[in-house]
Amino acid sequence: MKTITRDNLARLIARVDQLAAEQVKAAGHRRRFNAAAMHDYHRWESRNRAAWAKVEEMLERDEGGRFGLSGDAHTLTMAGVRATCTSGMAGLLRNWQAAARRKLEKADA
Repeated sequence: MKTITRDNLARLIARVDQLAAEQVKAAGHRRRFNAAAMHDYHRWESRNRAAWAKVEEMLERDEGGRFGLSGDAHTLTMAGVRATCTSGMAGLLRNWQAAARRKLEKADA
């Protein structure tokens, strides 16, 4: 398990930004939905799911992140910070970053 320090928490916040940016690049551009673009949408959705799964795998393997599901909320606990979200992985990671920033601010107070 990674040590919980100010520097490590700041590093993890930046790492989540990096992984999220890589996910967007891997999934590619999503065309505006319409009936004619349904096939393209399904391909994008498949790439998007695979890219988020890779982010989850990397955070679990490299950073000791623990992902779960509690009712209809996805959860992430990493470096002593826990976050939940009902709207998917991107929201979960943003919520985790916000909670981690609050923890840093509280430590500085």
